[in-house]
Amino acid sequence: MNILGLITHFLTPSVVGQIATMIGARPDIAEKALSAAVPGILSGMIGLAGTNQGADALTALISKQGTGGFEGLSKLMSSDPKGAATAGADVLSSMFGGGRVGVMGSKLKEYADLPEATSGSILGIAGSVIMSALGVAGTAQNGGPSGALTLLRAQKDEILGVLPRDFSKSLQSAGFIDDLVTQTKPVAESIRIATTPLAEPVRQAAEPVRQAAKAVDAGTPSAMKNPWLWPIIGGLVALGILWAIFGRGAGEVAKNTADATADTEQALTVEGVDIGSGVTSALEGITTALGSVKDAATAQAALPQLQDFAGRLSGFGPLVTKLPEAGRGQLKTLVDGALPTLRSTVDTLMGDSAIAAVLKPVVDPILTSLASLAG
Repeated sequence: MNILGLITHFLTPSVVGQIATMIGARPDIAEKALSAAVPGILSGMIGLAGTNQGADALTALISKQGTGGFEGLSKLMSSDPKGAATAGADVLSSMFGGGRVGVMGSKLKEYADLPEATSGSILGIAGSVIMSALGVAGTAQNGGPSGALTLLRAQKDEILGVLPRDFSKSLQSAGFIDDLVTQTKPVAESIRIATTPLAEPVRQAAEPVRQAAKAVDAGTPSAMKNPWLWPIIGGLVALGILWAIFGRGAGEVAKNTADATADTEQALTVEGVDIGSGVTSALEGITTALGSVKDAATAQAALPQLQDFAGRLSGFGPLVTKLPEAGRGQLKTLVDGALPTLRSTVDTLMGDSAIAAVLKPVVDPILTSLASLAG
């Protein structure tokens, strides 16, 4: 019984297309994300299974899946795909904690170029599929949840072997899979979820667009991606002009400005994670999600996105403690600048009891995390 085989059999091109529609992305993007998320989650589970406490917790979670296998998940995916994602996200939070899942979501978004606020849904779907597969494996092995866990550990090399190298390194740097990555052998390709690739003419036609997008992104100054840097850069440019008047060459001024900007970005980067960009992205996403809320129904629709951002912000907490003093000051300026407007929006929404009943459990942790990040 092969766990990856069970998962691949379920994630047909049709299902992947359904997931892509749900998150508003191309099928190849959804496929790439699932191809990283599935072995990434399984690798984290293997790490947890290495301790008695972790193994007991995983066994309990697998036992809750029942014996419905993929049939129940297929029905849920057809009727309520967001519900399937939420269910899977809840299981992952129980396994790893919301903060670590948020960090994994952030890494997955970067790896697969996912649309904003969709990595949590992809992880949730992957979590639901994985738990269904483990339920099926346990039944087939006649060992129940314990048998599924034994099978998972036995297939460690295969699972770690299909984990995309770049994604595995980012997970390792974030402490998600600890030292498991160092035990894997280099592989040329990751797991291929869809059994039918996109038609070659379609791929060829899309390639120039993807390359152009990458080129634009690569050439975009960090300050444009991080608006909070503009006041700092503006001051540096003004200082550079004054130095030029007193004999500094334009080339040296440009070099000094670039060096100062690089130092600013470095001050907000810990273990390869750009906290400044991550927090800025989360704030923008939270503002957009809250702006879409008009009533209880739209609040419910915005809930998965807000849960995703809540997990990301919580995941930054341990990293912020490692920031240098200059970085903490910059992060405080960033968060303090956004909090008043955000709090005003939240206060307005919480005035509606129906909306408050849906959003308060996730909005309160978001505000708490932001206040903590600001120090």
